[in-house]
Amino acid sequence: MSNRVETHSLFDEPAGRVRNVEHCVHVARSFHIGRHRFPMRADYAAYFAERRDLKSSEAVWRDESTVVAIQNHWLTLGQSGCLFAQRLLRNSTGTGWYAICFYPDVTGWDVCRTKLSDIIEEHIAAQNCEILSLLFPLAVTNEDVGRVIQMFAGLDRTLLLPPQIFEERTAISIRVRLTSNVHSWVLGFGPYSFLPLTRQAPVTELVVRTKSQKGSHCGSAIGRDVPAHVADVPLDHCRIQFDRLWHASVRRTGEILRSDDRAFARARITFAVPTDFAMSLDLKPRDSR
Repeated sequence: MSNRVETHSLFDEPAGRVRNVEHCVHVARSFHIGRHRFPMRADYAAYFAERRDLKSSEAVWRDESTVVAIQNHWLTLGQSGCLFAQRLLRNSTGTGWYAICFYPDVTGWDVCRTKLSDIIEEHIAAQNCEILSLLFPLAVTNEDVGRVIQMFAGLDRTLLLPPQIFEERTAISIRVRLTSNVHSWVLGFGPYSFLPLTRQAPVTELVVRTKSQKGSHCGSAIGRDVPAHVADVPLDHCRIQFDRLWHASVRRTGEILRSDDRAFARARITFAVPTDFAMSLDLKPRDSR
C-alpha cells in the first residue's frame, strides 16, 4: 500500500522505498472516537521500540522509513476522514506521493529552511510527483510546530493568508504557489490535542499538492484560476466513483469530528491552533508576491 511513497533524507540520500506497512497491523489502538479505534503516537513508538529492540522511542522517530510507514498506516485507517488519501495509499497505482523527513535539531533551522525550499521546488518540477509530504518526526510540542509554521510560511514559494480568529481558536492557512494563478492548499497534521480529530496524526506533517493539473473526475477545467488540493490528484476511476468516494469521506469525517471542530477541519485551513498561541507566533500575512 505504501509503495506509492518514496522517502529521502534531508541530504537527498534515498532512505529506501517503503514497500508495505503490514508490520503495523498489530499495533495498539488506544485512541477511541465513537465506534472507531486508532493508534496514537505512543502506541506506534512502543510497538516499534519493542519490535526492533530499541532503547528509546526517539530511535523510532529517527528512522525515516519507519516514520513514513507509521504515517502511511495511520492514513490508511481513515482517521483523517479523507478516503481519497486512504484509496491512494491502498489501491491507486502510479500515483507519485513522496515523503521527506526533516530533522532541524541535527541540521539547524537555517539549513532545514534552505533544504525545505529546495525540495519543494524540486518536487513541483518533477513530472512524477503529485503529492509531497513534509514530515517533522521530532516535532511534538507547541514550540516545535510553531517553528515549523513560521519557517514554512516564510518560504519564497509560500503565501500566508490573514489568520481567521474565532474567539479561542485561530485558523492558519498557508498556500504554495504552483503558478501565478494556481495556489496549492497545504494540509497540516500532528500529535497536538488542539487540532481537529481528523488532523491529530502521529507525525507532524505538511501535505502539498504539487501539480495544478486536475484529474478527469474533477469538475473544474485545467488552467483556470482555482486552488489545487489532494482531491485533484488523477485517480484510476470515473466521476461516479469519485462522487461516491467524496460522499463517503463526508460521512466518515462527520463520524469522527465534534460539531465545534468541523469548521476548523476544512481543507482550506492548514492548522487551527489556540488563539493565544497563534498570536505568539507573530505571523505576517503575505497573500501576494
